[in-house]
Amino acid sequence: MLIDEDPVLLNIMEESLLSHGMTCMKATTKSEALKLIEQNSFQVIITDVTMPLNDGLELVKSLSRRIPFVMLLADGDQRMAKSIDNLSVCFLEKADVRTRLSQAAWKAYKRFNIDKQLIRDSELAA
Repeated sequence: MLIDEDPVLLNIMEESLLSHGMTCMKATTKSEALKLIEQNSFQVIITDVTMPLNDGLELVKSLSRRIPFVMLLADGDQRMAKSIDNLSVCFLEKADVRTRLSQAAWKAYKRFNIDKQLIRDSELAA
């Protein structure tokens, strides 16, 4: 799933993922994204951090334990990104969307599943 208030960037990201054989749905607001999340199952969510009202950041904080995320960062967003303590979240500069988006999505998916398995293993060992 792709979430960003900029429809031009959404189309660029969609084209990038489609060219790598990935399918996606798009949303421009947090509320639109939440409706799609309720109705569908996503392997990775890619969202802008600095959507209006920090909706991207709030979405990641509320759902990152259930779904892997790639957070898109513009210049200066690194400070905000540090407020996320979930290792399964991957970060990608917006300038790199055209060249590295599919890699970031795959990395977030793999890292999320590895983290889930490590948590399960540690709970079983306790």
